Amino acid sequence: MYQKDKGQVEVFLLLTVLVAIIVGVFVFVAIGTQQTKQQEEEKQISKMAEKWEKAWDRPDFYGERLIVACLPEDAFKLEWNNIEKRVYILRYKEKDKDKVDFSIYSYAIFDPNYPNTVEIDLYNESSFPIEMDYLEDRYYIRTYGDNVYQLDIDMEWESYEKVINPKKYRMIFVKYPSSLKETDIKSLLIKLKRNSIIIGLQKISG
Repeated sequence: MYQKDKGQVEVFLLLTVLVAIIVGVFVFVAIGTQQTKQQEEEKQISKMAEKWEKAWDRPDFYGERLIVACLPEDAFKLEWNNIEKRVYILRYKEKDKDKVDFSIYSYAIFDPNYPNTVEIDLYNESSFPIEMDYLEDRYYIRTYGDNVYQLDIDMEWESYEKVINPKKYRMIFVKYPSSLKETDIKSLLIKLKRNSIIIGLQKISG
């Protein structure tokens, strides 16, 4: 009877050890898989960040607040200096009056990570806050053929800023039609409803 009980205990202990080993192997594999997945995600994020950084080294668009009714190219001219890595701006006047308010300005790029997407960085260097409205604000592109398209805001309502305070800036993502190519797009127009602000951006040449 004792020998039988002893044998049963030994079998039970053996099974317990085997189960522990199997569980340990599964846990090890799961941890390894999770670590590999995390490493791949980190590599992907790093690659995306590098693309963004490279794109912002040479923005595609620049614009300022229009204070007269005109097209961006009638308000200012842009030229990129590749040596200094900066854009030069020649602002036009109308009867000795400025056409733009450069305290509110914007840069934009074609997003290198997401197709048919433009990232807009909107800067507020004025003395008053700029109010944003997800439902009422409008974004447009104009092609070289003078066709105008309204863009979709490619952000969740919660992510779209309600206010841009003085000395601050905000990122805005918009989506343009997949039928258009980057080379088709000539300029962008931003209409912010609450402050009646219009910002015209044109493609940076040179």
